[in-house]
Amino acid sequence: MYMLIVMSALLFFCTNSVATEINDSPYLIEAATRYLKSLPDINSDAHFKIMIPLTAQKNNHCKDLKFSLLSKNTQGNSFRLEVFCDDANSWQSIFNTYIINQKKYYVAAHDLEEGKVISDADIAVLHEHNALLSTAIISNKEKILGLTVLKAIQKGNAFLRSDLKSARGLMMGQPIKIISRGKGFQITNQGKLLNNPTNGQFARVETSSKKLVTGIVEGTSVVDILN
Repeated sequence: MYMLIVMSALLFFCTNSVATEINDSPYLIEAATRYLKSLPDINSDAHFKIMIPLTAQKNNHCKDLKFSLLSKNTQGNSFRLEVFCDDANSWQSIFNTYIINQKKYYVAAHDLEEGKVISDADIAVLHEHNALLSTAIISNKEKILGLTVLKAIQKGNAFLRSDLKSARGLMMGQPIKIISRGKGFQITNQGKLLNNPTNGQFARVETSSKKLVTGIVEGTSVVDILN
């Protein structure tokens, strides 16, 4: 019976100790994040992965935390910080932090009905950590503004090329700009449409040198992605 009481007490103590460490860590994370965002060349929208040692988590109740930057890597996305608690129960710790890679994209700020012409008030921005965004998503805000909703878009959904169309339809035979993109380069050319595509659809284009190319309509441009 005695052993059972002792084991129960130990289990209670350990359980509450673990819970305390987990629940207290956001205090240090928030303080470290504020410090990191105050550093030069750090985007105010940046997100961080902060590795806090258990020793620091156990002692993070502090009225006066002081941070200093010990080092950072050449890419400027990895940091080594020192934190010092300057109060009656002083302590210090060192930990590593990393900037989490993000991609920015745009979503509907509210439900959008079919036929709605997109304005700035209809667009909200999101950041996706380490995201591999689909090429079907329009990631350039300027290419969303002024387009017309082909089918209803729910609040929070990304703007897909197939869900939008140009306010002015593209006509076969009209001149159009062609943009060919690759890793580290972009080439602009002129051509003539050979079909009647809407925004997000494939367009067939004859270039000024009589070459046939296929791309996706983005507003009044065709991005050559297949040739």
